[in-house]
Order: sequence, then structure tokens, then C-alpha cells
Amino acid sequence: MSQDPATFAPHVDAAWREDLVLELRLHDVPGDAIGAALAEVEAYCLDSGQSAQEAFGDARAYGVALAEAAGRRDDEPVPVRTVVPAAVETLGMVATTTGAVAWLRGETADVHLSAVVVVVLLGAVMVAITRWPTPVLRYLFDASVWRVVLVSLLVPGLAVGVALLARDASVALPAPPLTGLGLALLVTGTVLTVTLQESLSGDPVRSPDGADASGPTPWWFRLLAYAHLWGAWLVTAVLVVALSVAPRP
Repeated sequence: MSQDPATFAPHVDAAWREDLVLELRLHDVPGDAIGAALAEVEAYCLDSGQSAQEAFGDARAYGVALAEAAGRRDDEPVPVRTVVPAAVETLGMVATTTGAVAWLRGETADVHLSAVVVVVLLGAVMVAITRWPTPVLRYLFDASVWRVVLVSLLVPGLAVGVALLARDASVALPAPPLTGLGLALLVTGTVLTVTLQESLSGDPVRSPDGADASGPTPWWFRLLAYAHLWGAWLVTAVLVVALSVAPRP
């Protein structure tokens, strides 16, 4: 079902409305409570003739006040299950790419120290997201584009640095079993992600009586929602093809 907050507050400034919903989502406020808050803002603004900014002040600050009144905190850890699928998919991509490329070349798979560094760093990032979800997400949402770019380049940059400084730090493994393990991890990560996605999509922004005022979700929206799934497989396939045909240094 559609989760468009504009359904419940069509006359409220879009930017203000989106900031409020984002803040409430960051505090893990349920969808029906968010719908009730939007309906209250909509009704008050229509009756008073004021804008949401004039009546309630800054949307983010108002969202914090609502969340605190509902007993929601922004420093509570989230379940580990929310990051397990991404971790499994990442391991699957690394193992499949390394194993398949070596297999196609008729060689043993050299697992370089840089790959271990990538896995460890990504694990640390996922632990941070699990333990401090709201501060991490708020940092990314409030950051400038350049800050986000620099953060996204941190892991691959360190991996490249390790690869350059420790060229011979690797372990040789048989390629076919490593490829099979990687594909099994990719399939497992995909299944876990679909399961998690379905459970998380069960809390749309809705009215307090549980009704969702909008129609079915368009097929293209659901396709985009699962883009990261086929994206992981696509990226892995492209890497395998590109690296297997590339000349060895």
C-alpha cells in the first residue's frame, strides 16, 4: 500500500511535512501515530489559517517533542536482524567475485588482505548502525553531499591502500568451493532481505483507525523498493565478467 504522508496532510507545506515524518521515523514512531500527528497538524492549520511552521515551529523539533511524549528515544539500538541481510549479501558478493574470477581463469582464488579489511570495516559500520541508528542516520541526512561522498569512499579507499602497501598478503583457496559458498551467501542474503522488507513495509503511515487511504502500490514502486536486491546480483555479475577478461597486472 502507498505510504504517502500527503494523503493525511495535503495542505501542509511538503518540506515541513517530510521533515516531521523523517524525525518521527528516526524515533521509530509507529505509522498510525504518524498519521494521527499529520491529521492533527492538517486540522489545526485549516482551522487557524496558519502555516505549520507558524503554528508548530520547526518540524524536526516538533517531531522530537511528539516522540518524547510517546516515550520514544533516539538512542535505542535496533535489532541485529536489520543489518544481517546486508552483511550476508556483502560476504556473498566478495566470495562469489573472488572465486568465480579465479575459476574462469583456471587459477586458485587469492583472498587478499584488502578483502578482509573491507569485510571488517563494513561489519564495523553495520554494528554502528545497529547500536546507534538514529545518530548515524541523522549524520548522513544532515550532511553535505561532499561529506556523504567522503564517507562512502572511506572503505574502498582503505582497501586500495592496504592492497598497495601489502601486495603479497593473501591466502590461496580453491575457486569452485569459494564460488559456491559465495552464491549460497548471496541467495541467503536475498531471502533474508525480502523477508525483512516485507516485515518493515507492514507499518505504513496510516490513520489511527488503521485505514490506509490510498490505493495499491504501483508495480514500478515495488520494483525500486527491491532495487538493492537485483543490484547486488548485477554488480557481482559485472565484476566477475570485467575482472575475468581484464589482463592480469
